Amino acid sequence: SKGPYLDVSDSYKTGKSLAQMIEEGEVSPLFRALEGDIPDGEKEIQIDRGLYLHQERALRKTNQGKNLIVTTGTGSGKTECFIIPIINHLLREAEEGTLTSGVRAILIYPMNALANDQMKRLRNLLKNYPDITFGVYNSSTKQSEQDGIAEYGKIYKDTNGYPLKPLKNEIISRDQMQKTPPHILVTNYAMLEYMMLRPKDDLVFSGAKLRYLVLDEAHIYRGATGMETSLLLKRLKARISNPSHVLHILTSATLGGKEADDDIVKFADTLCNASFQAEDIIRSQSVIPSYDQAPMNVPLSMFADMVDLQRPLNAIAEDYGMQIPEGKPDDEFLYDLCVSAPVYRNLRSITDRPMTISEITRILRQKYDVSEQDVVNIISVAAQATKNKSSLIKARYHMFAKALEGAYITLGQNKKLMLNRNRTTMLNGEEWKVFECAVCDDCGRIAVAEREIDGKLEFANNSYDQDIEYYLLRDIHESDLDGEKEDEDDGNTAIGKNAYLLCSKCGAIIHESLKSDPPCTCGLSNYVRILKAKKNEARGDGKCPSCNFGNFKTFYLGYDAATAVLGTSLFEEL
Repeated sequence: SKGPYLDVSDSYKTGKSLAQMIEEGEVSPLFRALEGDIPDGEKEIQIDRGLYLHQERALRKTNQGKNLIVTTGTGSGKTECFIIPIINHLLREAEEGTLTSGVRAILIYPMNALANDQMKRLRNLLKNYPDITFGVYNSSTKQSEQDGIAEYGKIYKDTNGYPLKPLKNEIISRDQMQKTPPHILVTNYAMLEYMMLRPKDDLVFSGAKLRYLVLDEAHIYRGATGMETSLLLKRLKARISNPSHVLHILTSATLGGKEADDDIVKFADTLCNASFQAEDIIRSQSVIPSYDQAPMNVPLSMFADMVDLQRPLNAIAEDYGMQIPEGKPDDEFLYDLCVSAPVYRNLRSITDRPMTISEITRILRQKYDVSEQDVVNIISVAAQATKNKSSLIKARYHMFAKALEGAYITLGQNKKLMLNRNRTTMLNGEEWKVFECAVCDDCGRIAVAEREIDGKLEFANNSYDQDIEYYLLRDIHESDLDGEKEDEDDGNTAIGKNAYLLCSKCGAIIHESLKSDPPCTCGLSNYVRILKAKKNEARGDGKCPSCNFGNFKTFYLGYDAATAVLGTSLFEEL
């Protein structure tokens, strides 16, 4: 893994709120009822809070029937630039009584992971407004409603671990989507191609009144992929709608600056077979803080105290000889404090690109005696600072991790988790056997995935090895789980046929009934109890004997795992 990388940007200029735009007639008044009685702080869209200026511009331009290209930075709220206009259009239809079944918006994502993130947003946004329907149609979408509900329950659970049921307005199966197409369809361009070709899938477009066509991460549609997508969109619009009625919204953080406007417009025109204008390229505008205040020495220990406020902020300020003026909000005091602190000014001047904390610390040490924790503290405080409804900074941490090629563990007295496939490892001066780890995809119980060779468990050749078996790790007091029963004559517990003992030191395996005659000299104290899982011959995995529902999966993520890199945002905006 690499990172974490700190990605800092200035705040964005804000515009009018949805509430103000309702008064202007730009936005449907039904926005007030969209999220029901959810507390304001928990709403996806807070109508009384000012939108970013680029979000307001996007909404006004779509109301004028303009095609848009949204090219703003990561974390700038690009999603709201198309979600708010789409919801506004649907709410307008609800006002007029024309919100019948049929696709109004198609959101095209290059990866299922991005589509799934969007579905989470839609669930939160529409859970109290069942009149607007939505659904994702990709390779993971089940055909039947029953299978769709079962799959949904496996993925989404409540705080007690019980399966959740889908929302009434979330369409989760292909059968149901073909009967009652959703207003908002989330998919990818490959699946959209199939849907245009297969007769049953084509039913999803019956009754469509397509108004919005959104392509997220539009920069990927270049070369052959771009040509194929362009032809696909042309066929799609001609088949299910009036092409001139469709508004296109492209989003990307990497299409280029103003000097590239002509190329960006030409790219969008060609991709969508539609007319775009340079003035309809949506860019964010940053709020650059003023550093006119006289520099003020702020001890690093004060930043540490302000990160986790165990005491009121005014009490902390008094400890350092400062006083918060009466009536001044805490977040505004933090704003003025940070922009007055030379250490913050220097930190902000060097973070013009994503950098690791260690790299930032190393540069700052040329002037200040700072630690990596000091850097984190300063950023944490600055991220809480706002003034005139604008945040001082937007801060995100990113970690990049290479995809796993398996997870490996030792058992018994010396438990250790490793990512390298070594057959043995040295612990406390002794050699111990290493086993490949597997996990139940439902209940999370741990197993080892091995094959038996001459009375010992060894690594399988690969994840498709036909001889691979899965053995659930059991607690010392846990029952056999596979039909344990008491003998009627003597009251003793009978040992299940799949109950085994495994030597954690050398890998020797025996049935639990034979523990009086162990096959190795490592000693019974090094043996752990395991339970052999029933093999699913068709799939090659093992059924978990603990929950009897899930299946054991290893942590090998594919043939290209060695070169695949996954970028993950560890922290959302601080």
